[in-house]
Amino acid sequence: MYSCSLSTNRRRCLKHHQGSSSLELPKVESYPEPGTFRLKVTSGKTYLLRIISASVDPCIFFKIANHNMVIVANDASYTNPFRTDVIIISPGQTIDVLLTANQPPGLYYMTTTVFVNSKVKFRDIPWNLVTSPFWAPVPLEVDEHMLITIGLGFQPCSIKDPTQICNGTTFLEYRMSGSLNNITFRLPTKMSLLEAHYNKDDGIYTSDFPNKPPLTFNFTDERYRFDLEKLMTELGTKVKRLKYNSSVEIVFQSTTLITPENHPMHLHGFNFHILGQGFGNYDPSRHREKLNYLNPILTSTVSVPSKVNTYNNFFTQL
Repeated sequence: MYSCSLSTNRRRCLKHHQGSSSLELPKVESYPEPGTFRLKVTSGKTYLLRIISASVDPCIFFKIANHNMVIVANDASYTNPFRTDVIIISPGQTIDVLLTANQPPGLYYMTTTVFVNSKVKFRDIPWNLVTSPFWAPVPLEVDEHMLITIGLGFQPCSIKDPTQICNGTTFLEYRMSGSLNNITFRLPTKMSLLEAHYNKDDGIYTSDFPNKPPLTFNFTDERYRFDLEKLMTELGTKVKRLKYNSSVEIVFQSTTLITPENHPMHLHGFNFHILGQGFGNYDPSRHREKLNYLNPILTSTVSVPSKVNTYNNFFTQL
């Protein structure tokens, strides 16, 4: 199934600041250790399965042969139940499904795969269960609007800094880096961000994370994949300050710089509504009229695939 261990491959990629090997990791389609996991069930009974994706990068398709599943929750928020024979789950996401053992007694494969071919149109984002006791209505008055681009970029190599050596990279002068609004996060060394906040230490981070990217272009045009003007990122430890009880609207815009990637976005400690997703660059005049304000899914993690924009809304209440 694979030519080296996951940990070996990961260490090599981190050492040389490269992306994951496209020749190895996608081939790991199921249980990565010797042996096979078996779930024993009783005919006629219904089981609640909480499926958690421990994937680092790609979305994963999950299927149980000859069985349907009923999705009832996403990231611990109730959804309007719907039946399906395959689910797709993004890194860090959890999905609760009901499985009824209603097939003839036997052995049935549970399979996961990164890639799948299908002529069937997949259903859109599931709806939330507005009758659940924990339903939170969509905030219609918005205090903060943000457009955040997500993608890969380049940082210059540094011989003096051992964390920025670029051995084995394709572009010898640069190392790969992820960025939000063209800013690559610099991990603080003296103390954590929360410690700096509570200790009122102004030298750890700056409060100038931008509400939009510094450069606007066709984010999904692959002709810009190796345009150095757009690839060079700014290194910084920047935060965005929000007022308590404010309503924030964020559009996550995926880019195709360097290579198309799936980007799981997680808002720690909060849930948010996914109002919609669309292909290409976000266009308010074209996409806003299709947003779901009635019963959008409530979640803490959203996948932003290549060439896709995702529209989110949340309250800063915790």
